[in-house]
Amino acid sequence: MLELAHHLSPHCVRDLHSAALGDALGELVGALVECGERADWKGFRSTLNTRCREASFVLDEGIAMPHARVPGLDTLHLAVGRSAAGVGGLPDPGARVHLVFLVAIGKEQAHYLRVASRLAWLVRTPTLREQLAAAPTAEALYMVLQQY
Repeated sequence: MLELAHHLSPHCVRDLHSAALGDALGELVGALVECGERADWKGFRSTLNTRCREASFVLDEGIAMPHARVPGLDTLHLAVGRSAAGVGGLPDPGARVHLVFLVAIGKEQAHYLRVASRLAWLVRTPTLREQLAAAPTAEALYMVLQQY
C-alpha cells in the first residue's frame, strides 16, 4: 500500500488563514519551501495560479487537489491545508473547499499518478473525512494522515 506519510512533513500540514485559493496556495507553497528542498517554487506557484483560474481542482465537495510539476524537484512532496471557514476563489464562484492537498510533482510521473489515485480514494472515505474534520490542530491533522 502506498503511504502518504512518506511524502508529507509535519511542517507541511497547516491550518489555512487565507480566504482565497490563490493566497491559500501561497501558504502551502511557503510550507514546502520551508522544508528545504531546492526547486523552482516561484515557477510552481505561478503555474498553480494560472491553472486555478482556468480549471477546478475540486475532487469532491469541500476538497481540492491542486498539482503541478516543479522544475528541479526530484521527488513528490505534499502539503495539506485545512480551513474551517472554507477557501473561495474557485472557478465556481459559490464553491468553497475546506481541505487542500497540494501536490508538487517531481521527476516521476508514474509515481504521481499512484499518489493522486490514493488521495482521490482516501478523501472519499467517510471515516478519514470525519477524522480530518475532528482533528483539533494541524499537528493532530498530520497524525491522522500518518495512518494512511
